[in-house]
Amino acid sequence: MSAWLNKSFFARNWFLFGCVIIFCIALYFRFTQYYDRLGLASDQARDALIAREALRSRSVPLFGPFSSAGNFTTGPIWYWWLILSTALFPHALAAPWIILSLSYVGIVLLLVKIGEELEGKLFALIVGLFAAVSPAQIVQSLNNTNPSLVALFATLSLYFAVLYSKHKRLGDLFWATACVALAIGAHLQAMYLLVFIPFFLLTTKRKFLLKATGVVVLGLLLPSLPYILADMQHGFYNLRGIVDFALYGQYKIYIPNRWLTYLGVFWPETWGYVIGGFTAIGYMGIFLTVAVVVYTVVKRKIKGSMGMILVSFIAIVTMLRFYRGERFGGYFVFTHPLVIVLTAWSCFVVLKVHKYIGICCIVLLVFGSIYVNYRSIQGATNISYDRAKYWAELLIHTYPDRTFTLYITKGTSLSVTLPLVLYLDTEGKIGDTGIKIGFGGIPKYEAGHYPQIKGNEKDYALWELESSTSAQLREVGWENVNPSSIYRNATQWYKNIHEPDGLNKLLQLILSKYYN
Repeated sequence: MSAWLNKSFFARNWFLFGCVIIFCIALYFRFTQYYDRLGLASDQARDALIAREALRSRSVPLFGPFSSAGNFTTGPIWYWWLILSTALFPHALAAPWIILSLSYVGIVLLLVKIGEELEGKLFALIVGLFAAVSPAQIVQSLNNTNPSLVALFATLSLYFAVLYSKHKRLGDLFWATACVALAIGAHLQAMYLLVFIPFFLLTTKRKFLLKATGVVVLGLLLPSLPYILADMQHGFYNLRGIVDFALYGQYKIYIPNRWLTYLGVFWPETWGYVIGGFTAIGYMGIFLTVAVVVYTVVKRKIKGSMGMILVSFIAIVTMLRFYRGERFGGYFVFTHPLVIVLTAWSCFVVLKVHKYIGICCIVLLVFGSIYVNYRSIQGATNISYDRAKYWAELLIHTYPDRTFTLYITKGTSLSVTLPLVLYLDTEGKIGDTGIKIGFGGIPKYEAGHYPQIKGNEKDYALWELESSTSAQLREVGWENVNPSSIYRNATQWYKNIHEPDGLNKLLQLILSKYYN
């Protein structure tokens, strides 16, 4: 009787148990050996410091980090996210990383929900399992940079897009477009998600089209309004930078862009990185998806929501072929939910046609990903964190009960410096009135002026600079890297720019392209 009850209980709750297992897998791969794996280079440490300084100074950044593509910034949503994350655990160095990693666990559960909306509970578990073990998702969950945040908003936009395609509720339409705008605000590469919008409007009944268009405009505008208004107040600096890149900058860089290379190399590598772990499995995933698409089109078995995802993905793949910027893996995070859903759907269709082949495909994709993840975990060592901790503890031991003001010279690596600044800041040991410490290289003509701090066995030297004033140090090439100066340089750069004729410059920039 007891065995029958247990069997009946599991039979009734198989989906819940599946979700719990997927949740545990997602947690394991994102948090095992956490401090050995979290990304702690210059950009990650800088952004964490900006969040801490914003809380300390009670100020809110108007713009986000500068883009690597051109002379413009992203929206402020990334810094706002970090500020909120840090406010939850202000004394934890890894607070922003932990919140980001938790959001990636949330993405897994959200993809389960998307799968349930699309094809039911079994499909939902396949989608969730693929998301839980995805090497690309796991790597990004530990990388505290603004492209990583795109995954959350891209998945949310997909979720609401699926809901709108099924139920045609204007609330879902608003949130789908708002999440697209937030994703673009985090990183401009997410602009390709705008392909959802024509689908929304084309599938809306004519009598609701005007209202739906208004909702789309509102959804795109409201999240972007702080960025737009701030840019208008500062001479359209960012808009000019974006236009300059679109009209001129992108053509200054040569990027190998053949269709054969793009489809035959880039996408198999990307696909395998997202699910499967290996490029060879990426080829298999693409072949499987193409074969299933052909099969379902011939059989006319593609549902509306899945058709939207498929058409949107094909449009994104086509447009990305003409993208002339750097093809860095982290920039394509917005495609991850689509790749995961399409791969899971292909396996699901095969599973219904031939159970054993479908199971083999799922097992290969899952175990390929798990193998890559385990190798990554086993070989993980966080040299940046270990060195920052070593130098910080050396300074604290050498000068107990003192705070520090850190200086570097030109050429000293920020990837080494900023983690040290972050560690000291977390310990409450850095400030503008602390003992002046030089880090790294030192001007040759200054070498005899300052004593080197003893006991340091690492490759970067530490110098006591107390014999000079801050002004004297600046004159000979020392640069302050305290949190306050990092914050000013990264978020208040616009205060040094006075361009009341910014709109005229923008118009001239556009006209000069076509009327020389």
